[in-house]
Amino acid sequence: MKDLTGIINVYKPPGITSFALLSFVKKVIGVKKAGHGGIIDFMAQGVLPLLIGEATKLTSLLLLLPKEYEGEITLGMETDTHDIWGKLTSDKDASHITLKDVEALKEKFVGKIKQIPPKFSAKRVDGKRAYELAKRGEEVQLKEREVEIFQFDILNFRSGKHPKFDFRILCSSGTYMRSVARDIGRKLKVGGTLSYLVRTAVGKLELKDSLHLDDIINYTKAGNFNEMLMSIEDFLDFIPRVALPKRKLFLFKTGNQIRFDHPYLRGGYVLVLNSRGKAVGIGKFFEGVGELKPVRIFNIP
Repeated sequence: MKDLTGIINVYKPPGITSFALLSFVKKVIGVKKAGHGGIIDFMAQGVLPLLIGEATKLTSLLLLLPKEYEGEITLGMETDTHDIWGKLTSDKDASHITLKDVEALKEKFVGKIKQIPPKFSAKRVDGKRAYELAKRGEEVQLKEREVEIFQFDILNFRSGKHPKFDFRILCSSGTYMRSVARDIGRKLKVGGTLSYLVRTAVGKLELKDSLHLDDIINYTKAGNFNEMLMSIEDFLDFIPRVALPKRKLFLFKTGNQIRFDHPYLRGGYVLVLNSRGKAVGIGKFFEGVGELKPVRIFNIP
């Protein structure tokens, strides 16, 4: 197995699970330690960050990054999965719905909102995936949770018995586009279902830069791992970085909270670097007491 560390911006095609894609890439590049940065629905496509080696310690951080989606919602239809690939449960004539109706309603979905995840989702219920229980016909009760939609744009509206509109949404992690489609349809009293979805960005990782499976295979065959792996330093360029003197760096790496002062930082997370500019770990700086606490330590040679 190869000793690699970094982030791969992978394009997940429709019709494959995030777990299956992760397993395939692990086998292709020959690594044992890897994880993904947020599940994409089976029939959806788009950016799936894969964390390799020590970068797997960034999983919780990825869950804090905003995500951008583009997709299509069909009105007048509702399915058990809240997307077009599920079993039809409601079919209504929604030809009276206009772009003006949708534009007026979308404002209620901007900001912090309450949302119930779809029962056909990877959420866990009593230790089991909700979709596993739903497939067996068991009753699934998922709790309402708060998510945030930062921006919601309607890109195109097409009228008819089942009107369709394209959208772009920038949101917090954990926001379900299928739930957005369901809830919009129900507020319009005609039902709604997600008919297309692509995740276009996760933080700084964008769809236009994502690697397809054949790209990963070709880079691996050529041994060009640096061409597909983004370093932890590059990925975390949005948080401040600090270099510690040798003694304090040793204490930090061994898990000790250390005395630390900085001329302009006002507290929060920082990336700690060694003398070669390589990531050693993530710390949390407490300005009031002048201390730096280790949060994640990277064991990178």
